[in-house]
This record gives sequence, structure tokens and C-alpha cells, in this order.
Amino acid sequence: PLITREFAIAYANRDIQQMAHLFRRYIPMLYGIAAFFSCFIAVHAEKVALILGGSKFHDASIAITIMAFYPIHQTYGQLSGSVFYATGQTRLYRNIGISIMILGLPITYLLIAPHQNMGLNLGSTGLAVKMVALQFLGVNVQLYFNAKLLNLAFRKYLGHQLLCVCALFLLAFLINKAVSYIGVSSNILVNFLVNGIIYSCVVGIFTYFMPDLFGLRKIDIKNIMGKLRK
Repeated sequence: PLITREFAIAYANRDIQQMAHLFRRYIPMLYGIAAFFSCFIAVHAEKVALILGGSKFHDASIAITIMAFYPIHQTYGQLSGSVFYATGQTRLYRNIGISIMILGLPITYLLIAPHQNMGLNLGSTGLAVKMVALQFLGVNVQLYFNAKLLNLAFRKYLGHQLLCVCALFLLAFLINKAVSYIGVSSNILVNFLVNGIIYSCVVGIFTYFMPDLFGLRKIDIKNIMGKLRK
């Protein structure tokens, strides 16, 4: 709501540059924060299923892995959608949403329907794939129109989405393999927490040297470090 308000004030003043600044400043950063948690959960989906649901939910780990990516673009969609609200482009926002919903109907059938009815019979995994794929498509259609309005490079933001998720997922995956190889603990919860602590530290180091990963600048990192020293 705060970001929507700022967009609305800037648009009321016809200050497109300020809107572009807000978009550059906050959208990639908040996307990176969502990706930080989601990529970790995706790698540790089996542990999450066992910790929260017990052994009977073990088979749900694949669906959890896929669904872990859903909040990343849900966050992006809500933030990007605030531009449509602030600028009064609700009709365009509606049309994009309805188009994605209509596209989702045949895809849902294809992924979930049984084999004898010309479907892939993927069950909950198929539904998760459909939700994440359509969310990604819808958000980037919104991004295209927002980038056009704010004179921003669409490819840059699309590239950041892919780079951020791939980098964080790879880090979480490699750390998990390293912890498993060392054999820190056979306890699932302890193993999960150790992975989380190491993952957070490594991502913190990467953010310090590669602030672009979270849509930050080096001056932002210096300001944060200065406040921590004080």
C-alpha cells in the first residue's frame, strides 16, 4: 500500500521519472527478498513436508518444490500491479488477468486430466506447474506494459528475475549437498536450521560483493554497514 501511494502521488504530479525511480529502487529488491526464502524452501521441500506434515506428506515434496516459486512472482505481481492502480489502468490490468485465466483452463485440463482423456494425469504436481507458469507469464506481461510506461528496459528486469532465482537456488542446492556430505546431523530439523544459517551467511556475502542480485547498489550496502557500525 505504501508503494502504491507513492506511485499515485508521483503520477498525479506527472512525474514519470520519480515513478521509474521507485520501480527501480523497490521492485527488484523485494523480488530478491521473496526469492531468498522461496529458493531455500524449494531445495528443502522434502524436509519441509516431513517437518510440517510428517511422513504421510512425503510424496508432496515435488509439488512443494514447484509451489515454492509461486510467492516470488506473486510478490512481483502485486508490486507491479500497484503501477496499474496508481495510473488508473485498471481496464488493462483486468484484461491481462482475464486472458491469463482463460489460457489457464486448457492448460489445467491438459496437466491434470487422466491419460485416457488426453491428459498428463500429473495431479497436484500438474496444478503447481500450471499456477507457477501462468503466474510467471502474467507478471511479465504486466512488466512489459509497465516498462513501456516508465521508459525502463524490459529485458533487464526479466534477466534479473532469472539470474536472481538461478543464483539463489544454486547456492541453496550446493550448500545442502555440502552439509549432507559433511553429515552435520541426522535430525531433519537440525539439518534444516544449519542449512538455513549457512545459506543466509553465504547470501549475505554475495549481496555485499554483488548487490545487483537484490536490486541494490554499493552505496546502499555502505549505508547499511555504516548504520550497523553505529
